Amino acid sequence: MAESGLPYRQRPEATLRSSSCLSGRCQTGRDSLQRTTGWRLLVIEVLRIGQRLVRDDRVTTHVALVSRAFGARRIFMNEVNPEIRDTLEKVNVSLGGNFEVIFVDEWRKLLHGYRHRSKIVHLTMYGERIGSVQERIRQEKDILVVVGAEKVPREVYDAADYNVAVGNQPHSEISALAVLLDRIQGGSQLDAEFPGAQKRIHTHRARQERGERRIAASRRIVGCGRICSGRRDKCSMRRTWFAYRRSPAPHGFFCHRPFCAPERGLHQDSTDPKSPAQ
Repeated sequence: MAESGLPYRQRPEATLRSSSCLSGRCQTGRDSLQRTTGWRLLVIEVLRIGQRLVRDDRVTTHVALVSRAFGARRIFMNEVNPEIRDTLEKVNVSLGGNFEVIFVDEWRKLLHGYRHRSKIVHLTMYGERIGSVQERIRQEKDILVVVGAEKVPREVYDAADYNVAVGNQPHSEISALAVLLDRIQGGSQLDAEFPGAQKRIHTHRARQERGERRIAASRRIVGCGRICSGRRDKCSMRRTWFAYRRSPAPHGFFCHRPFCAPERGLHQDSTDPKSPAQ
């Protein structure tokens, strides 16, 4: 298959990083990029409808965080706590990206306005199975994903181009949104970079191997097993203080640390008749 016919998720990573026109406000630049490179760009936006008062603040925040982490450009909300936007702005400053949180008063007006510029994907347990529609959604240009909180009005079902069910069983809207965004992007969103980050999490294989070796070594370490008369002692190897775990024996505390210092006189001799059998 020619490169120009490949799905958007298989375009070179350089195209993703060099493209600054990922929103509908820069349609000319996106069209130019598509003509010159042959790669299609899919813009994902999310609309959160409704809010179940205080108990939904955390859920709505997680919907926004999933949208940001899984490649959406912005999220529209109504009837929500303004602190949610502050939380997302702090995440942008710390971990990078320019994800937008926009509050709207009339979500119906927004929904009908998007019918002429994007395909509307409504997540509902009463829709078509995601496996049967994900390929069609993947070929769309722009999509608006509608995530409901309370019972969604019938007009949303009628306005949607796709009523999609991530399983026909009740579960969280957070998980449904994550599965949908992952399916239509083929996992490529997890490799995206977030520019302007103050913090970066590096997961090099060498560091992981060192961590695995440390964990394996810590599991092999056992204490000397002798009875300690003191509650705390300074480790002769690590120069750090540690506490002994209380022993059922009445003689003191049972040492479970690998680096004890018997020369300090805190341990009773294992041949002491008062000491339990080792």
